[in-house]
Amino acid sequence: MSTVIGFVCEVSEQKVRVFTKSYKLIEMPYLPEMAPSYGDCLKITSKESYEIGTMNVPYFKISSENDDVFVQLLVIGPDRLSLPKKVADKYEQVVWSPHLELIRDPNHVYSINFKGGDVREVVVKYAPSSDGSFFEVFRAVQWLDGEQENSEETKKSYLRMAPWLMETLTDRAPIYNLCPEDMASTNLKKHLHKDDCATGICIHHEFPNPGFREDIKGSSPTVAVLWSPMTGLSRWNINNRETHTEFAFSGDPLLQLGEWFTYSFNDQRTSGSKRAKLALKREEFGEDVCAPRNERPTFFAATASDVTRLDPVKPTRRIVCETLTKDGEKILEHNIEIECSFQFKHSSLENESNRSVKNWDARERCLRRDAHFDDFYLGKIRIYPEEARLIIEKIENFREVLKESSSEEYKLRQEDMIIIRGAVLRSDKFSTIAQSYPTRGLFYLEKVFRIAYHRDGKVIYQNPEEKYVTEVPKDLSTIQVKF
Repeated sequence: MSTVIGFVCEVSEQKVRVFTKSYKLIEMPYLPEMAPSYGDCLKITSKESYEIGTMNVPYFKISSENDDVFVQLLVIGPDRLSLPKKVADKYEQVVWSPHLELIRDPNHVYSINFKGGDVREVVVKYAPSSDGSFFEVFRAVQWLDGEQENSEETKKSYLRMAPWLMETLTDRAPIYNLCPEDMASTNLKKHLHKDDCATGICIHHEFPNPGFREDIKGSSPTVAVLWSPMTGLSRWNINNRETHTEFAFSGDPLLQLGEWFTYSFNDQRTSGSKRAKLALKREEFGEDVCAPRNERPTFFAATASDVTRLDPVKPTRRIVCETLTKDGEKILEHNIEIECSFQFKHSSLENESNRSVKNWDARERCLRRDAHFDDFYLGKIRIYPEEARLIIEKIENFREVLKESSSEEYKLRQEDMIIIRGAVLRSDKFSTIAQSYPTRGLFYLEKVFRIAYHRDGKVIYQNPEEKYVTEVPKDLSTIQVKF
């Protein structure tokens, strides 16, 4: 049976109010056989049934005193000096936690005790407000010297996904537009050096090796392909690593598909031994003899070296897809599915002139054909009209219902950021697309899992077929408490 986890914030003879991440504050009947008290954790199975449970979240301690509920947890506050003034003003006197979302800080507890942008520990108090927030900062937790530096939990990236950072990241131009000549992904003949390094993902495990030579020992007819939006496609000859025993260098290339790695490069045009040989050739035959080698594309001239496996940067899994050959034959191919999130920007999916079209079939035909979003680790990701339509339609329908049911909340949410979470796939034509990157991206949005407001996590759309998250009881939305 699916459940929702929450903790008790208010208790009366007939009712208890419980805070949950999915539905915020919900009101449920007081069950004497359970006798819930302030701060108790509840496992909720429906709007009328629950049992006492536990909440195992690192650095998340619930307590109560004199009918007040407190939570000791990690938060991050805005660094006003690094933010645009409009964004800094918008998030003044708040901190953020991925578990409780935005938390009021009217007494500047965070800014007095900590540096903006740092993940630190505070105690917050349950104090619901008409602005839609439920907690405010009560006091700071001062750690022992060096304790915060040694805490791995404070370094986890999900703690830094605060709404002000998301807003500034999505407003910045992608790096491939700022310095295309400096990146091997956009400058396809850029020379790489040993001290160049990348973080990337293995997107193909058995790709025809353009540098294969039968007369050279160790040369393999196929290679794995690594991708980074900074350094582009890189060949990785896994078969040269069979002397290693760790998983990252397993002899089975399929096991590397979808894995994340850090790596450097062995570029024939810049390696020391190759440079010495080229210098001798220049002396003997002249400068022109070396020109063809220096003009070779980086994908042909360089291979990945010093490859080290990483924990997944994003949730990633290997899948098997059915595809067609040039002759129309159906075959099974391995691919990867990667979970990504991005901010909803209507203008990137549809021109304003098209939004007044009432018939969705006609409207879909005029959605932007260059619709995309940018991901730091994967680069440009294409959004096809079918997925763009789903996103726009779900958001517009939700807003219409909200406008009729709660005009005040509708007004409050006009400026709220909306986040789409979904799965992207690697294109079958990735090697061709890479030749003109970033005109097109190597990945495309394959399905939408969830659409929600980033400020408080309120759900706009949930894909019923999503397999990544346990389904929650559908009837809890009817018992949400609104102020």
